[in-house]
Amino acid sequence: MLSLGWRVRIRLDPIILQCDLAGYKDICGIIRKIKPEIVTIGTLRQYPGLHRFAKTAPRNGLSRAPDGRMRYEARTRICTYEQIAGWLGFQPALCKETTAVWEALGWTFSGYNCSL
Repeated sequence: MLSLGWRVRIRLDPIILQCDLAGYKDICGIIRKIKPEIVTIGTLRQYPGLHRFAKTAPRNGLSRAPDGRMRYEARTRICTYEQIAGWLGFQPALCKETTAVWEALGWTFSGYNCSL
């Protein structure tokens, strides 16, 4: 698409681990073929009060993080990002993720790409 003058960016967010992560493999293959300018990924994060309004919102594996949101544990997020990056064949950007997770992955922090 870039050859036509269009900048293509893809955001794969939220990745919900209540489902089988392998379900994301096919979509990563499609994204890889598209060759977008940037891919931003993120795992499910939500505020604790969400369930007052959305009773069926996923909550398995989530616990309160220092930012007040419900998140998967850092180690789980890191493993998820490594798997997705492997399927993509390149390092994606991370959406609303801590610098500690960026550092644990050994990835270069490229800013908060989910707002670009």
